[in-house]
Amino acid sequence: MALIIEDGTGKVDAESYASVSDASTYFTAYDAAFAATWGGLATGVQEEALRNATQYIENRYRGRWKGCKETKEQALAFPRVDLCDEDGYEVSGIPVRLLQATAEAAKRAYSADLEPDLTVDRNIASESRGLDVLRKSVSYIGAKPTEARFTVIDRLLSSYLNAGAGMTTAERG
Repeated sequence: MALIIEDGTGKVDAESYASVSDASTYFTAYDAAFAATWGGLATGVQEEALRNATQYIENRYRGRWKGCKETKEQALAFPRVDLCDEDGYEVSGIPVRLLQATAEAAKRAYSADLEPDLTVDRNIASESRGLDVLRKSVSYIGAKPTEARFTVIDRLLSSYLNAGAGMTTAERG
């Protein structure tokens, strides 16, 4: 099945922000070593990596984008309206840095799962209840599960994101 690319029109069935060609151009310019690897992959493998990359970006940054979706029906978060870059210029369509971030995520999706299930074995060290049934304190031995973070992707997308992680955006109908 051919990869359906979001071209800035708000497609209802878009699967990726970047095409195989977009990713190839990016790797040629910024990562020549991986460009050779990418070029040697079957088209279907490249497309799967781009689908997974876009899914990662959609899941990781959901609710944090500035502006709002152009239409309620579009499959992906972009294109957006009322979105400006860090210099105050309006961003329309699919920004170049989003294409670059998608390529970076595709490189990682090719070699590993971008969103592995988080499991951590933890033992309860102590547990206490106050007089109020709603008050409960639990301490654990061991670490909290952590998510993979990709600094280059975060930085490429930073000017399109709200500062607070819990912020949500509206959709235009």
